[in-house]
Parts: sequence; structure tokens; C-alpha cells
Amino acid sequence: MIMNNNTHTHPTEKDSASASLAFRTACRRAGLKVTHQREVIFEEISRARDHPSAEKLFQRVRGRIPSVSIDTVYRTLDMLEDAGFVVKIRVRGATRFDGDVSDHHHFCCSVCGRVYDFAWREFDALEPPEAARECGEIRSSRVVLEGVCSRCAATREDETAAAHGCGDKTTTRQQNQ
Repeated sequence: MIMNNNTHTHPTEKDSASASLAFRTACRRAGLKVTHQREVIFEEISRARDHPSAEKLFQRVRGRIPSVSIDTVYRTLDMLEDAGFVVKIRVRGATRFDGDVSDHHHFCCSVCGRVYDFAWREFDALEPPEAARECGEIRSSRVVLEGVCSRCAATREDETAAAHGCGDKTTTRQQNQ
């Protein structure tokens, strides 16, 4: 079951306050300062539903904090991943970030680059194979599927139909008469 990018529920004020408190606590436990820049970066990635790259996130944060550097965004994302607040998704050499750390998987479109979340309960219920367990302690298992999303597939079908003169039913009907 593939879900669209908007299937996450947006955090309520209470959820945002809890997440912000958890973020500050995790920073303090790690001996890290809680800075305004880190808080804004955390807020932006927590709200993001499109699995942005660091560069896209940088542009969003820069809209709120013009003086922020790309290096600060990268370092903060690494810190957020280490603290368990962000998941990195690597697709075709690119790194994207997901602020939703709940158990779920990803479908990445090789045409448009969109990343979709989906649940796969059957996979989640499987025991990892012995060969994987022999490698070491398994802490998580997330699947990244690649393919062509339904939006791009529909666009391709429309383009193919138009190229063959099949896109307009009226024209086709008139040609058959």
C-alpha cells in the first residue's frame, strides 16, 4: 500500500511542544547546546512531508534565519540522526531526510524523485535472515523501493496516448466514423 506524502498527521501544538522538549532534552544529554538554529532546523524537518535533501532544508531554514550556513544544517542533521530524530534515506547517490522516525518504508520515484511513505506489515513481521543476524546486531529494517510513481506513470501513459493520437476520444471516435 503506497501512501502519498501527506499521510503523516501534522503535529498538534501539544505534539510540537513535546517534540521540542524531547529535542532539548536529547541535546542536553549529548552535551550539546540548544541553539536557535538547531531548534529551527529541527522544527523544519519535523514538519517536512516531502523528505527534503539538506540543500532544500537549508533553503527553508534560510527563509527563517538568513544567516544560517549550509554547514550548520548538515551538522545539525547529523546530530539529529545520531539522536534518533531523523532518518537518512539514500537513493541513487542522493541523501534525503525524514523527520518521521516511526516504523515505515519508502518508495522512491526514479522519474520525479518524490519519496512516498508506505506501511508493510507483512515485511515487518518477518524475522531477519540468519545471514543478516550473523553480521551483527540489527537495530532497524527499512525498505526503500524504487520505481515509477503512479503520477509519473499516468503522465507517461497520457504522453504515449497523445503521441499515438489516442488522447482525445472525440478525435478517435470521429476517425472511426
